[in-house]
Amino acid sequence: MSLKQNVEIIPLGCLYPGKGLEICPVQTRQNPLDAPAIYSQETTLMRLPSGMIGDLSVHHHQTNQLFSVRGSAVIVIWQNEEYQYILLTENNPVLVKIPSGVPYSCVNLTTKSCTILNSIVRYAPSTKADYRPVKKHQPYDLNAVRQLLLNVREPVISEQVYSTN
Repeated sequence: MSLKQNVEIIPLGCLYPGKGLEICPVQTRQNPLDAPAIYSQETTLMRLPSGMIGDLSVHHHQTNQLFSVRGSAVIVIWQNEEYQYILLTENNPVLVKIPSGVPYSCVNLTTKSCTILNSIVRYAPSTKADYRPVKKHQPYDLNAVRQLLLNVREPVISEQVYSTN
């Protein structure tokens, strides 16, 4: 099980296929050999359709490492008794590392679908509880999500088009 309980946001400068997925943080552009590579045992692509507001879920036996391959979306994290909103966009690539035990969701309020790559580090086999939605502590602040997307000039859908879970 992961000992780290804080979500990390790492700016990306390069992507190299290697063992699974090797990701270089942005500060390693000058000397990539000094960088600790980030590996995974499994890599999946997630397609988030326009208007998607995902359920909050928590994985107990894996760390998720997410970044946007195409499009933009917002990752909603429940941590320290509040929601945190993290923008994923292909135009400013960052890796969001979500350790085991931290509830999160994906929200796409843009007019286009978003493709996110999830590079997974497993500590034990998945269980049904890893994919069962967990209770929201409060509604998501969709205005905060919209503002993050508008700040990077992403066209967002009308409020009437999407519905919350």
